[in-house]
Amino acid sequence: MNPTDVLRLVDDVHRERDLPKDIVFKILEDALLYAARKHFGDDKTELAIEIDRKTGQIRARHGDQEISPEVLGRIAAQTAKQVVMQRIREAEAEEIYRRYANQTGHLVHGMVTRREELGRGRGGYVVNLGRVEAYLPAARIIPGEELRVGDRIKAVIEEVRKEGGRVRILLSRSSNELVKRLFEQEIPEVADHTIEIKAIARRPGIRCKVAVTSNDARVEPTGACIGVRGARIKNITEQLGGEHIDVVRWHPAPEVFVKEALQPAKVEEVLLFQQLHRAAALVRQDQLSKAIGMSGHNVRLASMLTNWDIEIMTHDELSTTLAKAEESLQQIPNLSPEQVARMIEDGFWSFSDLSCAEPAYLAQLLGISREQAEEVIAFAEKMSAYEEEHEYKHLGEAVRRGAVTVSEDRTSHVVATPAAPEQVPPAGAMPTQPAAADDQAAAVETARPSREALPSPNPEADTLAESPAVVRVTGASDSEGEATAAHHSPVPDTSAPASTPVS
Repeated sequence: MNPTDVLRLVDDVHRERDLPKDIVFKILEDALLYAARKHFGDDKTELAIEIDRKTGQIRARHGDQEISPEVLGRIAAQTAKQVVMQRIREAEAEEIYRRYANQTGHLVHGMVTRREELGRGRGGYVVNLGRVEAYLPAARIIPGEELRVGDRIKAVIEEVRKEGGRVRILLSRSSNELVKRLFEQEIPEVADHTIEIKAIARRPGIRCKVAVTSNDARVEPTGACIGVRGARIKNITEQLGGEHIDVVRWHPAPEVFVKEALQPAKVEEVLLFQQLHRAAALVRQDQLSKAIGMSGHNVRLASMLTNWDIEIMTHDELSTTLAKAEESLQQIPNLSPEQVARMIEDGFWSFSDLSCAEPAYLAQLLGISREQAEEVIAFAEKMSAYEEEHEYKHLGEAVRRGAVTVSEDRTSHVVATPAAPEQVPPAGAMPTQPAAADDQAAAVETARPSREALPSPNPEADTLAESPAVVRVTGASDSEGEATAAHHSPVPDTSAPASTPVS
């Protein structure tokens, strides 16, 4: 093999495959050594092949004898070509993995080259990043987004993994990291860490909340992120397919942070209950729908952003809730009214809440022994299970006689039933919403049968009782967030059905 040809081959592979020249030289040496060993049938100790990195000259020895270039050239032509190509592919995959393995979460630009269909929505898009192709799964695009071949997109690297002899780079456009990287790209103060992003909560394609703080007292964080007339945030929104973005100020005090997170609603007061990690946000009636948001997105995202379970209620609803909690919890034997009041002040408003308490904490709170605390929790678990069973029983009866209508979507099944004045559903049940709050009604779906549409001899089927409702969102444990609600009414009896979620 001509030394000039060797150098030309190494240079071509280096440019085409983006591999370091030392690696290409090593591949050639290994391939020639493999071919020579097959030809001579000797072990590796008696064969040595070396290529001069500057001149391309090949030096080969078989024991004490040198192998002539002509003989070595025939051996290489016959045997080594396939080995060289295989080793180059392996080295190329290793180089790609080394380069991208540490770039997880980084923003990349690419062009969609083709779509792959795998059935049942498990397909995706192949994206050309330049010298390498990446894969964007259909589950990682923004919901409602339609990509076409030739579209240029921005995404973040979610995972880099080896699959056999290949390297698979997975992209995502639905992760929170994409929002963070776009902020860094569009807002210089975020890129140089003058403004710091503390938390992000997102429903891709719908709405996103970003909590920011400033490390410079002279820089106002929310204004710097939004820009003059919203120019900066508009650029980010366009790259996310029109996703609405709320920029809120982060605060180390949870009660202040919850207020900020619920913007644009004006929250008058936030009550924190550390044991249950619950925050009760008190708002005026005219702010109730804003606090909940369309389809409940505002309160869900606020809960995810702050990592607190948030309940939205008015002052009247809070008073009603506390009164009903006192009435229910007084059924617990061997507890004084003062001890019941302590539990309510600590956020235990139902048997379901109390069943989640730690015995040691409850014993300290009430000034009782651990054994007594365990008895209280056992009683609460029993009552909670009874209430749940009681509600499902009456739900079945109400459905059979046509007194309720079921409203369902892809994520939940919620049933609205007539509620007797002397009845209370279990904790976590889904009530009807006040008719004045359109957005609130969208957050917790209820079906209201009309007299014209659902004539019934049973007067309970004609109307649904209008009672105050508290919307509770448990977003800390679920990335999507889940809106639930609880009526304010006494302990259920067997005379009337009650609201409950249907799974």
